[in-house]
Amino acid sequence: FSINVLSAQQEHLSKIYSNLRTDDEISNHAQYWEAHKTGVPIIVDSHLNFFCVLTYCQELKNATIVFAKVSEIIKNNSESPLVYFERKYFGLKGIT
Repeated sequence: FSINVLSAQQEHLSKIYSNLRTDDEISNHAQYWEAHKTGVPIIVDSHLNFFCVLTYCQELKNATIVFAKVSEIIKNNSESPLVYFERKYFGLKGIT
């Protein structure tokens, strides 16, 4: 699986994906995804893509904790990652 850190220019994607609930809704926005050489889907032009191998899952009453080993990291050409803090979006220039 992958973990994608959005770039500051992708605030619109955060807003889109944070409101999707069904597989059909997610597939309607497939233009933002592509398959990595491993076949794992990634968000195009993210600040960072982490490729992970699942090592363990812990089921709790209302959540699942996922543990994984990072197998690869791709740093893309964005200047800044997207941060959401205190109900606001902003970028962190100079963070690599």
